[in-house]
Amino acid sequence: MKKTKIFSIFASLFVMIGVTVLYSCSKSSNNEVAPKASTTPKQNDKNVSIRDFDFYGQLHNDFLTVVKNDFAIPHNALTEQDKLEGASTFTVNYINSRSDLSSYEKQKIAESVYGLKHLWKKQDLFTYAFSSSNNGHRNGLFTSINTLYTTNAIDEWEKTTLEELSLICEKVYQQTALADELPKFIKDKRSEYATRGYTANGTYGKVSGMALAVANSSNIWWEENPDASSNPILMMNVVGDAAGFIIGVGWVRAGGGTSWGAMAWGGLGGALNGSGGHVIRACIALAFIVGGDS
Repeated sequence: MKKTKIFSIFASLFVMIGVTVLYSCSKSSNNEVAPKASTTPKQNDKNVSIRDFDFYGQLHNDFLTVVKNDFAIPHNALTEQDKLEGASTFTVNYINSRSDLSSYEKQKIAESVYGLKHLWKKQDLFTYAFSSSNNGHRNGLFTSINTLYTTNAIDEWEKTTLEELSLICEKVYQQTALADELPKFIKDKRSEYATRGYTANGTYGKVSGMALAVANSSNIWWEENPDASSNPILMMNVVGDAAGFIIGVGWVRAGGGTSWGAMAWGGLGGALNGSGGHVIRACIALAFIVGGDS
């Protein structure tokens, strides 16, 4: 009888401990803090927000600040090729100093920076972006967009968005755009992006998301740093950034790049080159090769 009573007591204690543990686990689970959102949209399968791409835009703006304050090329860089090489090396050195980028990401940016180093030349950038071929078809931006579309890197909405962005950029370049036309377009499309239902592991939505992020961040930076501009028309600088990205991502895709990562970081490399050549400190350092009416 005594043994049975002792057994009952231990059994009761065991049950109480079990209930307490289960309750504690349940409570802990319910109050668990969600993990910090990834700075890039490539590591989860949730719906993608346009703000998920702002990391790229901020990295782009950080680079512009470094160019504004510290840009320099070797004193013995006298030829055009030497200067372009020096500008590219400056960019890659900055990218390599970032602790928030992986070796792969740094490598892909560097490949694009060196492969598209001619984009540091403003007039070369704009001539390529907005020129037309002999048969009337557009080169540059529209060639890149067509490459992305025909290889299924972007969907119909993205294609239309990038084409409309390119047309407004061209109007800015030709000085026929309304003063707020480009900023308004970027803002409206960023809002519209939320209705598209793109997902992180889906095929579409990433190129347009990043293009709008870079253009938006560029607009903010130039508004805050008008003293850094080599052109009185600040929107011309935003055009250089947006055009550089579209050219860059198209260049990667045309070269056989199939992953989102390769296109994203390659596109960013094009944007860095396209924007750096508009900062007055870089224009002075690069002298005659960067100029033009732009």
